[in-house]
Amino acid sequence: MRINLISLLACASAMLMAGVSCGNSIEPDDNDNPYKSLDLTTKSMEFVEKGNTFAFNFIDRINSYEKKDYVVSPLSMQFLLGMILDGAKGTTADEICQVLGFGEGQNGAVNEYCLSLLEQLPKMDKKTTLSIADAIFVDDGWPLKKSYKEDVGKYYKAAVENLDFSNQAKALKVINGWCNDNTNGLIPKVL
Repeated sequence: MRINLISLLACASAMLMAGVSCGNSIEPDDNDNPYKSLDLTTKSMEFVEKGNTFAFNFIDRINSYEKKDYVVSPLSMQFLLGMILDGAKGTTADEICQVLGFGEGQNGAVNEYCLSLLEQLPKMDKKTTLSIADAIFVDDGWPLKKSYKEDVGKYYKAAVENLDFSNQAKALKVINGWCNDNTNGLIPKVL
């Protein structure tokens, strides 16, 4: 079976725009601390270490193939695999969970962890703007189940849409338009 799936996590990326200042650094007092810590469940705390292991393994693998400069987002890859996991069953689902380091049958835990990160990360540093946006565009020939769209929308705040890929110009306009809108014009064209 062949599925035409385009997930725009690279475009739908974790887009980070950090403010940079020069001069003397002033430490804020505890009452004015611009930084927040993540509020995670015990289960999610276990996933942080596993997520870091996944990230470093992912970067090592990219480094072994890519011999020039590149930009990669392991967090985006985790979200991508989480969204794919929501549509997977059986061995495929178990393998995705294992790759992420969560263990078999942890689909719900993966969703909750990713949702927690999506909601909390943008609020962690008052001096930094972090936007995370995800989308999955699937060819019209592969209709998506309503429950899948709902889960991906709920846990990943992702756009999920069927497009007519045979009309390439229109599909590209939708995908590139989504990317442009969700990166504040920083990535006007991804495809």
